[in-house]
Amino acid sequence: MSKLPQVNVRLAPEHHDLIRELAQRLRADPLLAVGLADFLAQANHGGSRQASGLSVGLAANLEDLKERIALLQPILERLTREEEFSRRIMTFAENINGRVKALEGPNR
Repeated sequence: MSKLPQVNVRLAPEHHDLIRELAQRLRADPLLAVGLADFLAQANHGGSRQASGLSVGLAANLEDLKERIALLQPILERLTREEEFSRRIMTFAENINGRVKALEGPNR
């Protein structure tokens, strides 16, 4: 598990389980922060639909990440094809090596 920064807060005991569950879900899905930031922004502004700066920034980061993944996808596909080709070549070479050893065996 990666070392993440730790946050300590003082809360009423009845909120401890809620905060633990929230932290666990944020570790599992960091994009959950976008929805939480929006929710908090609405709660702070009397329920008006305003996106917080955090959620706007996270949404922009998500879009940037999607673009990077789209750019890397063809490279990943090519590497996968090359890996499969390398496996076939290695299998072919091992087959030839086995045949050569079989032919050399009786002559030695």
